[in-house]
Amino acid sequence: MNFFRKLWTIFKKKEQPKTETPKPIEPKPELPTKPKKENRPRIAVVRGHGTKDSGAEGCGTNEVEYNTKVMQLIEKASIENVRFFYGEKSIDAITKSITYLPEVTIQLHLNSSDNKTANGCEILVIAGDYKSYSLAEDIAAKFTTKFNRKMRRPEELGKKILSPDNRGYTSLKISFGKKVLIEPFFISNEDR
Repeated sequence: MNFFRKLWTIFKKKEQPKTETPKPIEPKPELPTKPKKENRPRIAVVRGHGTKDSGAEGCGTNEVEYNTKVMQLIEKASIENVRFFYGEKSIDAITKSITYLPEVTIQLHLNSSDNKTANGCEILVIAGDYKSYSLAEDIAAKFTTKFNRKMRRPEELGKKILSPDNRGYTSLKISFGKKVLIEPFFISNEDR
């Protein structure tokens, strides 16, 4: 029996895998962390009027031509979460912007008047849309500082409050998020 035991121990030794001493684990190099992105709101910039309705005209241009150029300049800046919407008519561009589900909608228009001394910037908002009031006031403050422009309604901090019978009301009403309609100057006179 000794023989079988001896054979068994030899057989068992062959069966057992050799255990190697584990190599020490080297620390992994730390990967650089990405800088945190700012959570910018989704902003829709909507050109007022369109290819079938050029809007007000004056001083050798019209609303569509002028605001198209402005939007193209802004687009070149490639600002995160800002999208631009154009259409044959204002309603087309607004409808397109709704699919983006913007948190802020900015409609670009220009003012016009038979009064050649009319001047200044207006930011239109819907009556009772208090979230948009603060946006309008903020834009007005920055606009006057940056471009050295006066607001038409300083007593309302640059806002023109719209009721349902005012122009611009419907296009703002169907827009998403905080919403304003900006008329930076009068195209009908030299107030640029």
